[in-house]
Amino acid sequence: MRARLRADPGVAALAGERVNWDAHPQGAPRPALVLHLIAGAPGRTLTGPDGLWTGRIQIDAWARERAGAGALARATIACLNGLSESVIRGLWLASQRRDRAADPDDRTWLYRVSMDFSATWRER
Repeated sequence: MRARLRADPGVAALAGERVNWDAHPQGAPRPALVLHLIAGAPGRTLTGPDGLWTGRIQIDAWARERAGAGALARATIACLNGLSESVIRGLWLASQRRDRAADPDDRTWLYRVSMDFSATWRER
């Protein structure tokens, strides 16, 4: 998913290579995306595991301006919503919310659009 986001022209134009799992490096520039696996569980059938997982992936679009966070979120949704391929079997936007937080690097505001995607994927 990280590689797909980095390769997408719309996302890359706004965030470049700044797409990371779990945390954004301290002091690194923004806008940026941070991905989090919030929940995941193996799928089951009456005969045992089906080889698929289902869960929720949160993707946070961070920027110094509200409009920048919104633009990066729209590019992310355009790239991922409805995705179905060999590993990711289904990825759908479930919800999104906007907020802001103090930037620990320079005491200004950072703006965020937080997106929750419902996901089904096959373990590699």
